Amino acid sequence: MCGYIAIVAGDKIDVSQSVLASLKLINHRGPDDEGVAVFDHHGAVTVMSSQDTQAQALQDLPDSIAVQPMGSMSGKLGFGHRRLSIVDLSAQGHQPMFSEDGRYSIIFNGEIYNYLALKESLIKVGFLFRSDTDTEVLLAAYQHWGERCLDKLNGMFSFVIADVRAKTVFIARDRYGVKPCYYWFSPLGYWAVASEIKQFTVLPGWRAKLNAQKAYDYLNWSLSDHTSETLFQGVFQLPAGCCVTASFLEPTSNLAIRQWYHTPSAQHDMTFDEASSHFYDLLLDSVTLRLHSDVLVGTGLSGGLDSSSIVCLVDQLMTGKTHQTFSSCSHNPAFDERSYIQQVVKQTTVNPHYVFPDLGQLLSELGSIVWHQDEPFHTTSILAEWQIYQTVAASGVKVTLDGHGADETLAGYHAFFAARLAGMFNQAKFSTLFSEMGAIHNVHQYSYLGLGMQMMNMLLPEAIRQPLRRLSGKMSASIDWMNCAQLGVEPVDPYQQLGVKSQSVQQLSQVQLGATSLPVQLHWCDRDSMAHSVESRAPFLDHRLVDFILSCPDDFKLKRGVTKRILRQSMEGVLPKGIQNRVSKMGFVTAESEWVRSQPEFFSLQLEQAIEKSHGVLNHKACQVGQDILLGKQPYQSSLWRMICFGEWMQQFKVAV
Repeated sequence: MCGYIAIVAGDKIDVSQSVLASLKLINHRGPDDEGVAVFDHHGAVTVMSSQDTQAQALQDLPDSIAVQPMGSMSGKLGFGHRRLSIVDLSAQGHQPMFSEDGRYSIIFNGEIYNYLALKESLIKVGFLFRSDTDTEVLLAAYQHWGERCLDKLNGMFSFVIADVRAKTVFIARDRYGVKPCYYWFSPLGYWAVASEIKQFTVLPGWRAKLNAQKAYDYLNWSLSDHTSETLFQGVFQLPAGCCVTASFLEPTSNLAIRQWYHTPSAQHDMTFDEASSHFYDLLLDSVTLRLHSDVLVGTGLSGGLDSSSIVCLVDQLMTGKTHQTFSSCSHNPAFDERSYIQQVVKQTTVNPHYVFPDLGQLLSELGSIVWHQDEPFHTTSILAEWQIYQTVAASGVKVTLDGHGADETLAGYHAFFAARLAGMFNQAKFSTLFSEMGAIHNVHQYSYLGLGMQMMNMLLPEAIRQPLRRLSGKMSASIDWMNCAQLGVEPVDPYQQLGVKSQSVQQLSQVQLGATSLPVQLHWCDRDSMAHSVESRAPFLDHRLVDFILSCPDDFKLKRGVTKRILRQSMEGVLPKGIQNRVSKMGFVTAESEWVRSQPEFFSLQLEQAIEKSHGVLNHKACQVGQDILLGKQPYQSSLWRMICFGEWMQQFKVAV
């Protein structure tokens, strides 16, 4: 788990100093080591030693590579890397890492969980290894299989490989975008790829300018990370499951991006019991792989099905050993899950840690959180995760296993009810439809009218749907508190464009995995964990598990109001009964509405300042929207927080409109 930057410079800038300046902004991603390399037009490589470089790391480089102290140097390509040591803590894990013949070099962020099995296969065909790192295995895999190596990787990754013979760079990102990968084209004629957007801010030619359409998506629709664009105009992210090859001799302004991973469409023919058994085997193996580490591993524990399953499986695998869990709690019972957490604690031998996010911490750390996140965030619930990783770091744990991805694949969100009902309506399965509505009503106390409205939200054409949303007080495309016309914003519903009007659990899973839910959660988790030099691993995002779940029939995941059916069945005898049969859902939450209503004067002032900081993006009507929420004239909506956070972000990154 690390951070990197690659600059395809074309001799246009001092590449070594630009790389070094960029790396200084991500020390938190890799406090253990630093590496810089510069490539010239012949493919010759010079490794430069900075004050944070482990000296021993430069002793075993190929003979073709020159070594010198850090200084000014131009070149065609620059590589920079900060390392967080997790597997093989020795200096042999230093990056950039080079192949034995010096042809290939890599900068890599992530973990390849099946690297030991890949290593065995590569040894059989003649590869020799000097380290116990997954980085060296990844580099050898690319040497042997080329781009096809991606299909063999089980892990989370973002990496750049330079081929000095072909004068190319190969860039790839994991299937679900767990690890970040951003790129930016400088007006000075070069381009760069990095782990965090802030790394571009110190490069020659940088000027932060607002992407107004994405600002609209964020402010009105609470959406970000749903496309390759960011809130910074001209900064893009390589989409999940994609890769690209480009020359490093001549900088380009366009990248030919290829999608290398595709989710399955076919369904298997297992029975529910057979599928549940297979699911258990896959999840157990996923957790087992993700426990491999040369540093302490802990687990997040919310008290929900997903994290509780991981904790209970880890407890089984670590028989006789105690591992540490980390939970976010609240002094307000409405936002507290300790009654569920304690059920897991009592059944296992864990050493639990509890955090209690509060308004004071949010206000004191808001600037730091926004800076680490790179973009404004949707709700204050991010503070819960931020404080979790603060506590993880203080405990000495450097890796956690967390539950990301389970809700999106296993139909954990209640939004899946509407998709399932809409599908039944379209197929004219009215008897089953009414039976399912009755079950949802009984289990979750949803009204029949409310369920019908949710279903119609999936089915109605936009010309009818949008006015109805406005009348019911929900988000709609047209807003008057943002200066859309002046900014050139097209007021449309991005959810509709992304395919949220799904009519099956399978369809909505695909949308949530690729656009609306998982990408932003992974963004937040990566920044929150790495801000504290902690690696987060997600067992539910093992691609074997995801592919299998997506190939299951919808009713294996959701039926008669019961979500995550296959997970519940597979965890029979593993989870406490109170967790296995739990139907309420909370996740990472804070008492945001309570905080806001407890100090209306303060938040009113924050909103006024945010409008001023927005440089004309928000107008005076935004103040009225906020006041109506603060005074209780309107139900609480997180749009108030988004406006405040947006203003802080605009000021923090000096974003021009």
